[in-house]
Amino acid sequence: MDHDLPSVARHRSTIVACLRDADTSIRRRALDLVYALTDRTNILQMAGEMVNYAVIAEPEERPTVCARVASAARRFAPSMRWEADTLLVLVAVRGESARKEVVRRLIYLVRQGGETAGRVVPRGDSAATRPATAAALPRHRSPQLPPPSRR
Repeated sequence: MDHDLPSVARHRSTIVACLRDADTSIRRRALDLVYALTDRTNILQMAGEMVNYAVIAEPEERPTVCARVASAARRFAPSMRWEADTLLVLVAVRGESARKEVVRRLIYLVRQGGETAGRVVPRGDSAATRPATAAALPRHRSPQLPPPSRR
């Protein structure tokens, strides 16, 4: 399919729409194509679509979706901060399905320090440490990926 990517890319909006199809097999194939079409020029949109798909994916698909989002974010992220924010959204939406590699990468990004650590690690009595907020995270239905930082 690599040699046909430009042809397939012309139909990107149709492929992305297929992520919401009622037929699971169509959604799975659309996910494969969305992942294959992801590059530096469209990572923001495509990662957002894959995270949105993670919300509705069948339980057996969720680990694959999480791995695909994490892989695309790592390969094409405009910055480490954006990658960390994207993984945080993914973990908030489907953390129970994220493979160990996703969580390890997020920990690595946090350990790198700088702005990312201050934004990720809660301090004191922030909303992120309250039980009501933690309980609400899995119900999040409309993930918003952060814009790329200018770092």
